[in-house]
Amino acid sequence: MVTDYKVDFEQVDFLRSRLYKKNTLAESSLYVSKIKSKNKILLTDLLPYDLSIKKAKDLRKGLKEYQMLLCSLFETMKEYKNGNLEKFDGIVGENACQIRAVKVALIHLKNQIDHDKRVQQIAEIKNSIENLLDEKKIAFLMQSGISLKDLLKRETLHILLTLDEMFLLQSYLLTEAKIAQPSEELFFLQYNLFSKASSDSCERIITTPSIKKDIVYPKNLKRFGDVTTTFADHLARRTRKLLSKASVNYVNEITSSSKDESLKKMLSENFMTKHLNCFSLPMFWTYKALFSALQKEKIPIIIHVKFLNKKEDKFEVIDEQRLLFEYSDDLKTYSHFSVSENNINKSAFVVQGIAYQKIDEQLNKDKWIENIKSFPLKNIILAGAADHRQYPDLKQCEKIDILNDNEYENYKILAKNEGFSIDNPSTFFIQHVYPSKIAKVFS
Repeated sequence: MVTDYKVDFEQVDFLRSRLYKKNTLAESSLYVSKIKSKNKILLTDLLPYDLSIKKAKDLRKGLKEYQMLLCSLFETMKEYKNGNLEKFDGIVGENACQIRAVKVALIHLKNQIDHDKRVQQIAEIKNSIENLLDEKKIAFLMQSGISLKDLLKRETLHILLTLDEMFLLQSYLLTEAKIAQPSEELFFLQYNLFSKASSDSCERIITTPSIKKDIVYPKNLKRFGDVTTTFADHLARRTRKLLSKASVNYVNEITSSSKDESLKKMLSENFMTKHLNCFSLPMFWTYKALFSALQKEKIPIIIHVKFLNKKEDKFEVIDEQRLLFEYSDDLKTYSHFSVSENNINKSAFVVQGIAYQKIDEQLNKDKWIENIKSFPLKNIILAGAADHRQYPDLKQCEKIDILNDNEYENYKILAKNEGFSIDNPSTFFIQHVYPSKIAKVFS
């Protein structure tokens, strides 16, 4: 403690009020050490630094950064309670939006999160932090030399989250930090970057600088609290890394009991890569595992197509169609269903894509629907997954190409022949998947 600091009576009362907690410090430390046990994690684990370094003038900054996490956790719980599952569709950068879509839909389906209790806890801790940020109190704390780590222990301000809650929070943060492109503009970019048909064609469109993929814009996170842009950027980077790892862990979890040894091999560490500090698994085999999980949990699947037309040097959406598929116990597969009072509030796995034909002909939606329904839903999804690049880093895709896996290669052929490919997007080229409720997609 700084001996020349003048303590007034209010500060003495403040110190006295803290003395009763001194005996609980050891208990609190034990609590924190146990927190990282199975299926539990601290909210502070998201902070992109060692809490013990936040001392003196940085203590105030650290408290405000923790306060910002509390505010974002509060918003996470609110959006989850309201069933706004599309708010958990963040950009991570490792081609694994499909993992988050299944995981979030499943979290909502099982409904094991007590959001009301969590919101109450957040409110109490936020009030405690506001009290600590009082000018006289924070001035004393900063001069005392206490670290953020020790302060949170002493004041018992930690929040213990389940892995599902942390998964939702990370997904929410990266959704809030997202700037998304419309489907037609995204296809404009995809078609030019990845389509062999486009590069071989005189119709090749020259991309413009204004066309960008979905990007992470960490500055958006500053709306949750009084934090710097640098902190928001570091938080987004850490969140991307942690969520990519949690996504890989979830795939490993659902395949752990699988009897398909080939699938388990392809989703093992041998085929896990790291790109821009994010972990990823090959897309086709990830989709295989996830489709089995969707079937097991009977999560509805929605196909949402946007029909595109090309006008001069750009694409435009001319119509849309949504189809609902539910798992049929009788047929042991997914079948087309109508939206009804029985299913409208269910969480769903939404597969969004486009259909584009170069030839000028009038759109026949009924014919398109019949064509889609003629394929097993699994084949549509796996064909799209096979056609997609398997890793974010194209160099890593070479390890997949040399496998000569017959199933994988056959699905790639199906995609190109039947219109599920970037080279032939005439039927349904998958652009993105995300979680939502049936009611929201069909509203």
